[in-house]
Amino acid sequence: MSVADFDSDLIQIQLPAGGAGGPAGLAVVAKATAGALVELSIFRSFDLAAARVDMPSAGQLHPDRPPLPEVRRQLAEYFAGERRDFVLPAHCSRPRSGRPS
Repeated sequence: MSVADFDSDLIQIQLPAGGAGGPAGLAVVAKATAGALVELSIFRSFDLAAARVDMPSAGQLHPDRPPLPEVRRQLAEYFAGERRDFVLPAHCSRPRSGRPS
């Protein structure tokens, strides 16, 4: 599968204030293909520089394509304490290391 086969969204999650009193948050890169979630990368910062490195080119930034709007909604509910389980179409593949599972 090539990078062009993926749709992506860069999601910012606001968390309760951290120990320093400033805003705390996460940046999440969600990748999907054929309507199924294939990857979530979570970064512990509102500094989006690290998250942008994980993003495919701007041509694949399609936050409106399924299931990405639902991913965004369920992540927001989870971090707000309103959700414990996720119900999303997902595509699972073998581990990247090539080791047998």
